[in-house]
Amino acid sequence: MKIIFTKNFKKSLLKLEKSIQIRIIEKIDIINKSNDSIYELNLDIKKLQPKEKWFYRLRVWKYRILFSYVNDFIKVLEVDNRDSIYL
Repeated sequence: MKIIFTKNFKKSLLKLEKSIQIRIIEKIDIINKSNDSIYELNLDIKKLQPKEKWFYRLRVWKYRILFSYVNDFIKVLEVDNRDSIYL
């Protein structure tokens, strides 16, 4: 799988505590190293509804990572706490 990180994601990630940064990167690394589809991984991933056809979220503790997923290509868009990520 190919993963691209947006500037917005990188900027948001750096604002978080180091321990949270590590947890988030570890989860993304699991996706990256896997040969399976994101649906087959044992991660808390959900497809966003209704119009966001290719958009998903990954839950890591109280944080959400938004990403797009098309044909084994992942673009990581944003990370924020669960209260403000969907605003």
